[in-house]
Amino acid sequence: MKVFVSAYACEPGKGSEPGVGWNQVRQIARFHDVWVITRSNNRALIEEAVAKEPMPNVRWVYCDLPRWARFWKKGECGLRAYYSLWQLSAYFYARKLHREVQFDLAHHVTFVNYWLPTFLPLLPIPFVWGPVGGGESAPRAFRRAFGVRGRVYEALRDFGRTICELNPLVRLTAHRAAAVLATTDQTAKRLLALGSRNVFVFPGIGLSAEDLHELTALEIRQGTPFRVLSLGRLLHWEGIQLSLRAFARFHARFSDS
Repeated sequence: MKVFVSAYACEPGKGSEPGVGWNQVRQIARFHDVWVITRSNNRALIEEAVAKEPMPNVRWVYCDLPRWARFWKKGECGLRAYYSLWQLSAYFYARKLHREVQFDLAHHVTFVNYWLPTFLPLLPIPFVWGPVGGGESAPRAFRRAFGVRGRVYEALRDFGRTICELNPLVRLTAHRAAAVLATTDQTAKRLLALGSRNVFVFPGIGLSAEDLHELTALEIRQGTPFRVLSLGRLLHWEGIQLSLRAFARFHARFSDS
């Protein structure tokens, strides 16, 4: 098929949103001809990676808002506003390109947020949304460990997400999607409540067969001491403090491990 992919964040060799964008494009390109729209600041790393490992059936389109519309893109609020305007620009570009290419499918990949809309469902072709997440809430019992700032953040996040779910564009995106890929069961439930059909729980990272082989080839350490590796930013929602407390209790009970 001819697939139009919207990947605002898309960079090789990165984690988080950029890694999701890049890995998902690689996986889609295994089976289809792909046109990817992303931002110009991703271009250098993409071209460097493609020069080493070509993807001949992927065409890259770089899109940015005018400079006057970018100077305020600072912090979370500025980024989200810019992202929404960029999604509108990507839609107009896709609509124009569709007249020439006649796409079979439009697919939104990043950002991986179910509560932020995309305008691709307005195209006259089937639309796939995801992987999208963000429907998870920290259990109330855990929030005591977040500190005052963390608890306030979680309360504001819950409120903001509820407000975003009332956005007609978010509901339109959910309703018009032919298929939705949700990263977790919690997000899937919220998408169903928004009117989505054909919701599937699907991992977002899109690892390649080579990546999986490398991970499975890691030797499992036998014997003592018992060691644990945790990867993540030192932010309250990563739960590092809960892990430290849990393993402190584990060590107190099994001190010879």
